[in-house]
Amino acid sequence: MNSSKNRKNFILIIGILLFLFGVNIVRAANIGDYVNFNVDKNYDASARPQLSATLVKATSSIYFYVDKFWWDQQYSKQNDILKNIDDLSLEFDQKIYPTLTSLFGTEWKPGIDKDDKITILFHKMNEGSAGYFRSADEYDKLRIPDSNMREMIYLSTTQLIDSQLKSFVAHEFTHL
Repeated sequence: MNSSKNRKNFILIIGILLFLFGVNIVRAANIGDYVNFNVDKNYDASARPQLSATLVKATSSIYFYVDKFWWDQQYSKQNDILKNIDDLSLEFDQKIYPTLTSLFGTEWKPGIDKDDKITILFHKMNEGSAGYFRSADEYDKLRIPDSNMREMIYLSTTQLIDSQLKSFVAHEFTHL
């Protein structure tokens, strides 16, 4: 009887550990997949602490997510927005990343999420806010429960059509 109880406890502990650590490494694999992100409600235009975002592009170095609610309202502008994201990804890979990492060093690789890719989340922010970085995302959920457990920066959706988008990405990336 004691052996059976020990085995049940062991299975329970393994199950809990797999849940705590395994769930946090799951990534959206396909364009159009949704992920829930914790955000800084002080920057979010609706003061949300969490939002659902759509993966709109993935490159060899970046996951690009956009607030699902906002993205779904941009139906007629989505192609233009994706073109801006394409331009941004090329600029990031060819200029921003090499320049900044040569000056400041690289971000934590592969990081808390065991993934070399950086996550950029666009969401609707308060007027006057262009972007931010949350150091909380660099920690596991046991230490900081609202961590997204990724190397991540946040940008305002208004930047998606701003000619200075690349500058804002570069600025926030230096914090990362």
